[in-house]
Amino acid sequence: MNNLAIKNLCTYIDAAPSPYHAIDASCAMLDSAKAIRLDEHNSWKLEPNTLYYIARKPAGLIAFRTGSEPGSGFLLAGAHNDVPALKIRLEKKMIQRGMERLAVEVYGGPILATWLDRPLAVAGIVMLKTDQGITERLFNSVKPVAIIPNLAIHLNRDVNKGFEYLPHQTLLPLVAETEKDGDSWVTRYLARELECKETDILASDLMLYDADRAFIFGPDDEFLSSPRIDNLEGCHAILEALCTAHAVKQKQVAVLFNAEEIGSRTREGADSLFLRDILERI
Repeated sequence: MNNLAIKNLCTYIDAAPSPYHAIDASCAMLDSAKAIRLDEHNSWKLEPNTLYYIARKPAGLIAFRTGSEPGSGFLLAGAHNDVPALKIRLEKKMIQRGMERLAVEVYGGPILATWLDRPLAVAGIVMLKTDQGITERLFNSVKPVAIIPNLAIHLNRDVNKGFEYLPHQTLLPLVAETEKDGDSWVTRYLARELECKETDILASDLMLYDADRAFIFGPDDEFLSSPRIDNLEGCHAILEALCTAHAVKQKQVAVLFNAEEIGSRTREGADSLFLRDILERI
């Protein structure tokens, strides 16, 4: 196993707890490879055998290397950067027996039982009101801030017999001890971490993620264990291949789509015009 390549993959996955962070990490990879960033809204003048990329908000990316012979076609590879998750409902506060819990919505197709009894962190984007207008901020708590506790087995004897976890009843992350009314813990926490007023937080797209980091194990380091490996390993492999490849006569294209877990019908999803429009311009 190429340990350097696998360590780079682990670093990429750890840096990408949300689709927005995945695009940020992907742009960093491309910048390191001296790729030129393009703006969809501007006209382009492309040079042969040159690496370019376009990031479409909120979380899509297309990178390409022009070829040496016009009209020679495309070599294309794609992946998706979103993963199954529990998304936080910022507007809803839940207090049960002096404990504050988060209201969540299931995103995609997670294995629900794997979310219990493990450290959960929070990541995503937050829209803030500033003196310059509305700005978008990436957010990653890094450290665990929540947990979804299982009941003790003597309170749930069927837990090992195929117990069904109902998201709005049994998947409510525990975050704080409180009896207070008012804004939710998430709003207060975001305001503190982002150094802003609670009233400046206009909207957010936040998700819980497994705070455990990717790691290599086995007597010969032959195994890799990581959260979000589907499909971030695909994203990293495609970008790594593009960044290290030599120019050929065809145009080489790497595309990272968002929203595969929910049908791909966002403006940067596989069912959008994103790829078609960029290929036409190339």
